[in-house]
Amino acid sequence: MSNAPTDKLDLPQAPVPKKTLYEIVMSEDVKGHIAYLVENMMTPERCISIFWHCCQKTPLLQQCAPVTLIAALKNLLMMRCEPDGIHGYLVPFWANDKASGRSVLTCVAVPSARGLMRMARSNGVTNLNIGVVREGEPFSWGLDEGKFAMGHIPEWDDSEAPIRGFYCTWTDKDLYLHGERMSLRAVEEVMGRTKSRNKKGEIVGPWVTDFGQMGLKTVIKRASKQWDLPLYIQEAMSAADDQEFGSEMRNVTPEKTNGPAEGETPWNNAPPPEEFQNDQPEALPEALPEPEEQNDLIPGLKMPAPKEPVTVNREDY
Repeated sequence: MSNAPTDKLDLPQAPVPKKTLYEIVMSEDVKGHIAYLVENMMTPERCISIFWHCCQKTPLLQQCAPVTLIAALKNLLMMRCEPDGIHGYLVPFWANDKASGRSVLTCVAVPSARGLMRMARSNGVTNLNIGVVREGEPFSWGLDEGKFAMGHIPEWDDSEAPIRGFYCTWTDKDLYLHGERMSLRAVEEVMGRTKSRNKKGEIVGPWVTDFGQMGLKTVIKRASKQWDLPLYIQEAMSAADDQEFGSEMRNVTPEKTNGPAEGETPWNNAPPPEEFQNDQPEALPEALPEPEEQNDLIPGLKMPAPKEPVTVNREDY
């Protein structure tokens, strides 16, 4: 019989149980961060309630890596947006983990045009206006006696005339008018860089269903380079842009339709098994399914390298 001390024996260790998403969100550390980010915006309890409603509305979010889900929530809150489907969204994406070589679900923060406008107004941007210019609508843009001036007489909201472009105007603290505009071609070039694509490589999501709103959001982002925004908001916007445009990911949010076609899965359930899941839809699989091979690291699992805090270095859109 060995007399070796028991503290030096290689005894089997009891497995440490993994924390559930609920335990992570309700931890004092995460709740403290949320309380700090939502100060003067809403109560932490309301924010957590909206977050849980978002996870129930999109069940795939509950299968995302928790670290990316919490990081996306914090990123939205730093932009003064909440994941309520009005000011911002939490969107599940497929991404490749180089460490394990597996494709896993990750979460991305996507602010809306309305959320970005609220963020701008809360940071001193006044008289903020956005608009869509269509064929046949009177539109002027230029300098008048050294001062910027523009004019637009839009048609009614139900106009189906082709879109010419988008614009955003605002006034500074001295009440001088400023503006930014983008042509339809410029917005379509931005859309072509999105990683919100299905397995066939086709663009899906709001770029298809709500192109007008995405165009307005794009011109607001470009205009924001001229605003005096806090550094943490600039970094949050850059992180959201990098995740949406700068890495190989595939949007797997089920598309909303009036009803499922014959033999298809309803839009508010998980995607069809042959595309994204294994043969056990009722249980979370040990290893997530392998979609097409991708070559990018999951955003959020690793702290990004420090970025130069200069607004003009952000990607031009």
